[in-house]
Amino acid sequence: MSFSKKFTLMDAFDDAMFSMALQDAFPQVIFMAEYVGVSSPDDPLPQSIPECGGEIVCVYFPEHELTPEFTPLPYRKGRWKIKSPPSFELRYIRSNWFWGQAGGGRWAFSPPTLNETQMSIRHDKSDKEQRQTVNKIWKTLRTVTTNKLKTGRRKDEFVSASGSFGSAGPRAGFHAIDWCRQAPDRMLDGLYMPCDDWEWPDDPYVQELRQRVIERFGPDFGKEPPEPGPKDPINRVIDRCWEGLDLPHLKKV
Repeated sequence: MSFSKKFTLMDAFDDAMFSMALQDAFPQVIFMAEYVGVSSPDDPLPQSIPECGGEIVCVYFPEHELTPEFTPLPYRKGRWKIKSPPSFELRYIRSNWFWGQAGGGRWAFSPPTLNETQMSIRHDKSDKEQRQTVNKIWKTLRTVTTNKLKTGRRKDEFVSASGSFGSAGPRAGFHAIDWCRQAPDRMLDGLYMPCDDWEWPDDPYVQELRQRVIERFGPDFGKEPPEPGPKDPINRVIDRCWEGLDLPHLKKV
């Protein structure tokens, strides 16, 4: 077995766009938070990555429409997981927000910054269908992200931003990039900035995905990074984007 992975910088809005693009490409796709599951076997399944309500989300790609059976999570009372999930999955550790560290400090950017993370797929390289599925998933990711970023400072260094364009580093979501460019001292992962001429792609499909997210979650969804709450580590705040949303299948966890 082999692993294929991508490093990413995606906020809640980007996660929602990616989810909808995956649903278009794979109509049977299933989203489930790895350590959260659902509050009842009778609950409708989450319809996107943000709605899973967890930091680590498993995205399953069954070959046919699947009505999953559930079993209790052994380490979370009152939560349920899929009993026999499809073996082929995308494991996604969602990006979170860095607001600094206890005791303060000086940074080369204006906090917060979005931490880099990754998504990975375990697959059999000798299986042609699995290779094709992996390629299709990464093609879908490329639809809503770019790796063309301006690189410069790190969050623990004080150096001038470079004028270099293009990057072999993480793929950044369009919404995260748009947030970053709203102020000159914002960065992603304390390092990356949008290229000077970056604009939202005029691709009709990207614009459609963007509008679908707004229609589903509202115009303020993902507009501002979540501030640290009482239970949040200040340097790793997961986007609690599900809070306050009035969706019938959405449960606060």
